[in-house]
Amino acid sequence: MIDIRRRTGYLLATVIVVQILLVSAQVNSSSGAPLIQVVTFGLFSRVQIVLSDGLTSLRDVWTGYFALQDVSKDNVRLKQEIASLKLRLQEQGAMVGRNESLRDLLAMDRSIDLSTVAAEVIAGDVTPWFRTLIPFTMTIGHFWVFPRIRFYL
Repeated sequence: MIDIRRRTGYLLATVIVVQILLVSAQVNSSSGAPLIQVVTFGLFSRVQIVLSDGLTSLRDVWTGYFALQDVSKDNVRLKQEIASLKLRLQEQGAMVGRNESLRDLLAMDRSIDLSTVAAEVIAGDVTPWFRTLIPFTMTIGHFWVFPRIRFYL
């Protein structure tokens, strides 16, 4: 059992706290709201601000960590895509060169009055003393190979 002096002390403390609360409920602040309401909301709003800032920073760190995991995967995917695009760019460059050479051949064909046949060179002499070419021609439905005809440059 609690000693009578301690019980009296607890009773006095409780009465004083209740009296302060009753007085502050009756007293209005400069804004017109009861003082107890202003103090209560002020304290709880400070606690809420501190907790909200702490949780927000914790959430930002957590989402930043997982965002870094996705960045690594994106980095690998983008490197593969860059390699693929470089290959496509080289292919496009080769096609442009081929197109330009065909345009030059077409322009040459129009400037000559003689009958001409388009041919693609499939072989050349490997020795430096002779400069000969073996052409290969293709027409619609036929293949003509001129193995014995040599064109000297």
